[in-house]
This record gives sequence, C-alpha cells and structure tokens, in this order.
Amino acid sequence: MVLTMLLMAAAATVVTGDFDRDGVSDQAFLRSAGGKLQVVISGHKGETIVYTGRDDGSSLYLSKLRPGTYATACAKELGSDHLPCDPWSISVVGDTLEFGTPESSQAAVLWSDGAYRVVWLSD
Repeated sequence: MVLTMLLMAAAATVVTGDFDRDGVSDQAFLRSAGGKLQVVISGHKGETIVYTGRDDGSSLYLSKLRPGTYATACAKELGSDHLPCDPWSISVVGDTLEFGTPESSQAAVLWSDGAYRVVWLSD
C-alpha cells in the first residue's frame, strides 16, 4: 500500500522545460515499468527513457538543475575503469533535467549531439 502511494506520488511529478533545446517545451516524468521506475522525457519528437532504476525507485525525484558549474562523479574518480569517464565538471545553462535520490545521488540529463546523456554529479 505504501509503495503504491509513493509510486503514485512520484508519477504525478512532471517537470516542464526545453530539455532538447529545440524551442518546444518537453515534459519529464517518472513511470513504473516492470517493478522499476523510469525517468522519461516526452516532447514532439517522442518519448525517451533516460534512466531505469535498479529497484522501484520510490524515493527518486525530478527537478530542473539550476544554472551553474557542477563537479561530476569523475572529479572524485568514481568513474568506471572500463568506460570513458564523463568530464570532471559540467556547465549548465538553460533547461536541464535533474534526478536522483535525496542525500544519495544526483544526475543531470544533458542534450548533446542529438541525444540525451546522463551525467552523475558529485556532492
């Protein structure tokens, strides 16, 4: 019952902004799929799933990231040994989606080269 209520509250969260920089407003929301929570961005180009959680993600939040410069997880050398690491910092201008879990994780969803990319941020 509690999990259902948390998922319903999360699903009601919609963040609006021009996340793909095309001049048209997009909507980001959380959706439950197969017992996991997904971060979805929907616009006139269709829907894009930018993240699928490892569990029900009942504490996952969505918001807009404030403009500024942010250190990434790579700045703390938290990147994978097998994959190229994200840049050590990102500069945010314009509408940028943010998601994560309070006091635990934070990610920015960046639009670059015609696609969304998730960059994990450092605290």
